[in-house]
Amino acid sequence: MSADEVKATIRQGTEAAREGIKRLRQLATDSAETNDLARLTTEGSRDDDVVAGLTLLGDVQGEVERTVRRLATAVDHAETYAKRLG
Repeated sequence: MSADEVKATIRQGTEAAREGIKRLRQLATDSAETNDLARLTTEGSRDDDVVAGLTLLGDVQGEVERTVRRLATAVDHAETYAKRLG
């Protein structure tokens, strides 16, 4: 595989990662809205399943944010490597 082919493959991968980041950001918005609605709907409930569900919904936000950061870092490293190829 030539350097140009490697750079083209990296470019395809970074474009796919950027699209993934966009989708994850939309997911973060949607999950935050879901979390807010669930909390309003179940306000005052002490049911174990409600508490567990709300905890899991809250965890989604953190996971999405971490995944976005990881993808962005991977894109940065891939682009740096592609630049070094010339």
